[in-house]
Amino acid sequence: MICSIMAVLGALFSRQHWFLDVLSQFLLPSIWLLVAAPIILIILIIAGASARHGIFGVAALCGLVAGAPLIQDPPVHGAADAPQLKVYQHNIYVENIVIDRIVATVEREQPDIIALVEVRDDMIGPHEARLRQTWPHVAVARDRDDSWARLRLFSKYPITNYQVRKREFEPATLRAQLETPMGQVTVIVAHFTRPWPFRPPNAQMLHYEALERMLAKETGPLLVLGDFNSAPWGRIGKRMQDDLGFQLANHRAVGTWPGRVNIDDVMDTPGIPRFLTIPIDLAFCRGGLVCSDHTVGMNLGSDHRYATFMMSLTPEH
Repeated sequence: MICSIMAVLGALFSRQHWFLDVLSQFLLPSIWLLVAAPIILIILIIAGASARHGIFGVAALCGLVAGAPLIQDPPVHGAADAPQLKVYQHNIYVENIVIDRIVATVEREQPDIIALVEVRDDMIGPHEARLRQTWPHVAVARDRDDSWARLRLFSKYPITNYQVRKREFEPATLRAQLETPMGQVTVIVAHFTRPWPFRPPNAQMLHYEALERMLAKETGPLLVLGDFNSAPWGRIGKRMQDDLGFQLANHRAVGTWPGRVNIDDVMDTPGIPRFLTIPIDLAFCRGGLVCSDHTVGMNLGSDHRYATFMMSLTPEH
């Protein structure tokens, strides 16, 4: 319970220090532990435990009151009578050996745009022709030595141009301009490095600052999505929303990672409930785009679950 309260405090003050940001990542599972703690303590007290243990129940309730608003979102609805596009995003896992499941799911979901992370050429190659039958326009970021730069964007609508960036202290990014029924939309797919202790404490913020410089040049309808390796209430997500004016597409109370129990390269290990995981596969809209109807699906052999959402353009744009 103490760890859960620390996660709440970390989420409240994640912008203040990298260690608080690390603690904040575990907010969602911590909230559910705080929900269970008072119930368990009441049962223990009824069963004869000391009443002084009730102080832990009070602490849990305080943590719950402070943390619950952080995982709640106001309802967002797409613009009425405006064209809507469906987006599918998924970190498919660089060692995934069941890509056919992902292809079948994409065909069932029928999105307009597909954004994939950790895509090896040899892994997607046997299925690419099948995908191109419905999504003929493709943008590719490949780097055989670095999985962070393996990105792909499939679209039903023309991609007029795209650029790829992967430099030291930057996230891997694929920037593409799409000609859609709602007009030109810029889509940026990004893959951030992992947080401490896997990388130095400032590594993710160096990646964010590089992305921020890139986004400063962007105008018009803009969608930024990918594997941020950070939750919406972390310092990256807060800056994207509070400083850069993006709307978060995700439902905060539903996580995407870890999608399953990770045992070596076994693809069919048990899934982990969505409410006990972390939403790190994020999507942000700006420039008149409205993102709505976000859902989180299965893992499909990856350690990440896939997500879909709708986006539309507000009438004034």
